[in-house]
Amino acid sequence: RGGGFLLIHSAAGGVGLASIQYAQQVGAEIFATASPSKHEYLRSLGVENISTSRDGKVFSSEMGQLIGKAGLDAVLSSGILIEESLAMVKTGGCISEIAKINILSKEE
Repeated sequence: RGGGFLLIHSAAGGVGLASIQYAQQVGAEIFATASPSKHEYLRSLGVENISTSRDGKVFSSEMGQLIGKAGLDAVLSSGILIEESLAMVKTGGCISEIAKINILSKEE
């Protein structure tokens, strides 16, 4: 939704690119992960808040600074950095997992 904070993992992939277009149309604030070699490409699409998808500690530090205390409204996950992302989702936020790997059980 417009004005919401959305984290898109693997943002330079097909689903990520479609998600960026949708988020831009509805006015969401986009936060993205991608390998460092794809950061400039994402910037060329208007995505300003970008971190690595390769290192959980770097991601947590960088994304934590970008998001601040506001927290994420939604995360579109691709099986990476799940726990780190969950820690940034605010109360009432959601995470949508589209991968078939690293799926958490209800207990986790």
